[in-house]
Amino acid sequence: MASKISMVEHISQVEFRRSGVGYKDCLDAFSKAAVLISGRDLIEEFVCAKIWPLSASWGPDSFVKVKVRASKEALPFPKVDLVKPPGETDDAIVAGVERRAAELAGLYLSKEYESFVLCCPDSCRVNRSLVVMGVKYVDREEPEKPEKRSKGGSE
Repeated sequence: MASKISMVEHISQVEFRRSGVGYKDCLDAFSKAAVLISGRDLIEEFVCAKIWPLSASWGPDSFVKVKVRASKEALPFPKVDLVKPPGETDDAIVAGVERRAAELAGLYLSKEYESFVLCCPDSCRVNRSLVVMGVKYVDREEPEKPEKRSKGGSE
């Protein structure tokens, strides 16, 4: 049994209600983030901040311009006030965020890594929420590629 795998189109423009409050700010933030931050980074960002950005009631109260690892200029990010949980190590916090992101998006596979490198060749892992909490984290390593299955019968 085989399924056809198709290329995923990289989205660099989002549709919002153009008449909505904050449309320009959101579009500006998304346009700048789309070439610097992977989808996995965005999922981890929202997991960290404990927000569901696709829900109808969510909307950032304000944006602040901040410098992130992947950019030479300050970029607009939703303003978040987060505090590092007492007694938690950086490694434990990062592992928890990665685990929750994997529950939502699946395992981090080599195809996702390759897509990120192709779409954002000059970028690195970015999580503003971890930075706000003072949590140190490292770039993701390329996942191991799965072994290729041989075609044909067993001998």
